[in-house]
Amino acid sequence: MKRFGITVLATAVLASAALILHAEEKDASGKGPNVSTEVKKDEKVTGSGVATIDLAMKTAAWARETKNPAGLALAAKILGEVKTQDQPDIKKTEVGDKKGDAPKEATEVTPESLLAEAKAMAGDDAAAKASIESIEKSGATARGATYGAVRHDDVAYGGCYQQFEVAFDAGEIAEVAVSGSGNTDLDLFIYDDNGNLIVSDTSYGDRGYVSFLPFRTSNFYLRVVNQGSYANSYSLYTN
Repeated sequence: MKRFGITVLATAVLASAALILHAEEKDASGKGPNVSTEVKKDEKVTGSGVATIDLAMKTAAWARETKNPAGLALAAKILGEVKTQDQPDIKKTEVGDKKGDAPKEATEVTPESLLAEAKAMAGDDAAAKASIESIEKSGATARGATYGAVRHDDVAYGGCYQQFEVAFDAGEIAEVAVSGSGNTDLDLFIYDDNGNLIVSDTSYGDRGYVSFLPFRTSNFYLRVVNQGSYANSYSLYTN
């Protein structure tokens, strides 16, 4: 009876070892999804430039929807915490039958442009103007308090998607955000170099944020899908 128990235990240990070895071989082959489960997908990174930009853009969208000029000024202050760097040259693929008129050139949303929009919305409202002035004096346009982000401005026709090739390092959290002009619904998908879907943001609207942790350094494919019938100018942010 004792020998039977030892045999069962040994068999279980060998089976567990075989499963671990199989998993390691799968990872070593590079065919499995290039993402670690140590960090939850879409987890916001404290102090991150990309997450801060996403917060600023969502605050601005809320302020526009609620006609809140002070909210726009607050968005300007949040955005002013981040220093961005342009990335005009990026490997891109475009797929789909183009719908809608020719898209307008994408323009960067800045703390200055948000403050100007806030002032225009405030009009003669003395209380709103005072709030905006207070936020402006506190340094809404002072860039660089948090880690920076890389920005690429582009345009997408309705019914099309654009895909960008970007390298991310192993063991470092990767972040991607998209912010559009408000014309259509934009969805964001991230694929690894083997075509595995890593993470996505398909919430309604044209603002999205995703994060993930690669376990090996490689290229990833950032796909921005325009679900609407009109062109949308947008900015893509990465860390």
